[in-house]
Amino acid sequence: AKLLYEKALKETDDVDVALGAAYKLAQNSLVSLNIPDAAKHIQKIVKARPEFFSDENLEKSMEMMYEFVDNSDYISGAAIAQALFEKMDPKDDQYEKLSKNIGIWLSQTENKKEALAALNIYLDKFKEGEFSQVVQVAKDALFFDVNDENTSAKLSTYDKLINEYGGDSIGNKALYEKAKLLIANGTFSKALDMEKQLLALDAQEYKDIPKLITDAAIGTMKQALDAKECNSVLVISSQHKIELSNEWDDGIYECAMKGADFILAKKMADRNLKSKDINERKKWLYRYIKVDFATGNYSNVIEASKELIELIKSDKDSEYKDVYRYIFDTYHRLENANKMIEAITNMVKVYKDDYLDIDRYVAIMTVGSDKKDNNLVIEYGEKIMKIQQISVSHAQSPFVEFALYEAYIQRENYKRAYEVVKSL
Repeated sequence: AKLLYEKALKETDDVDVALGAAYKLAQNSLVSLNIPDAAKHIQKIVKARPEFFSDENLEKSMEMMYEFVDNSDYISGAAIAQALFEKMDPKDDQYEKLSKNIGIWLSQTENKKEALAALNIYLDKFKEGEFSQVVQVAKDALFFDVNDENTSAKLSTYDKLINEYGGDSIGNKALYEKAKLLIANGTFSKALDMEKQLLALDAQEYKDIPKLITDAAIGTMKQALDAKECNSVLVISSQHKIELSNEWDDGIYECAMKGADFILAKKMADRNLKSKDINERKKWLYRYIKVDFATGNYSNVIEASKELIELIKSDKDSEYKDVYRYIFDTYHRLENANKMIEAITNMVKVYKDDYLDIDRYVAIMTVGSDKKDNNLVIEYGEKIMKIQQISVSHAQSPFVEFALYEAYIQRENYKRAYEVVKSL
């Protein structure tokens, strides 16, 4: 029979005979479960004369339609349903069901736009229809594949779907797609706020959720760095273990120091110390010194300071010359009097007599007093008196004057001793 139908289809000039042969061949192929071959013959009928399905045998065509669907060929099933629907009397009991099936079945295929059109036809024709809810759900599900809305409208629709379908497949997909859209549009913090909801999704179905959260965290952290929102930077860095590229090290270091996160600041400095760029190396050496000084790693401060001083010794106006103060303060904390004297000498060469160094001069005066070294007491006491006179500030009086007075008395320089004590 198959051979005879194929011969008739190939040789006849009569359209009705050809369509009848194609119809019989489709039935034959369905019986043998050759679904692709059956679909091929059905499409010939659809293109040539779709009303043939109704004219031939409505009941058999309906059976054939469901056989295709049962075998997951939704395109062929929808094609027959469409052909029957267009010829059917609207009062027929199957009319509304066919309209629903066309859209539902097409939504299972790649023909999403055709599916949406079919579903809209149903909702337009049957506003209070028996299948209205099912069709609306199918239409909502198509939003992810067929929409021409702008970003703002899409986000609004996603929120609507999340509210209406929370916890089911459509709501979950809306949540997932919303996070992706927020990230794609640079709204990272809002995407990151969805972290708990995203982690509650099926990890097998949405395998890239961890990456989405990481992308959102990185984007939020970068934006926080640009805005100097250091607290946010430190919180995100801690919670999400974010590793940014070296271009962000400056901002992270500054935020870490501001927030007293010395571990993070030290990490940034450590990975830049060996930079081949000499200017970068000087900058990170200086920052390394600041971290270690703050955390009491004084041996590191001393070693790094020696290297930095060597790099900037020919530049008296270097932006990192504060290293001379750091090394003095380090020896002061270590109570190393001899090194304090050596460090203050180098510091004075760079800063001359600076008001910021008054406390350091007082420390050296104390060392001089302990060592019974009147020369030290006089040298730095005179510097302090000079600075206080120029600045019209006497924060170190009367200690300085009394110490100088004692030193001049011991040197038997009574005239200067008198002038110093008289100045009080």
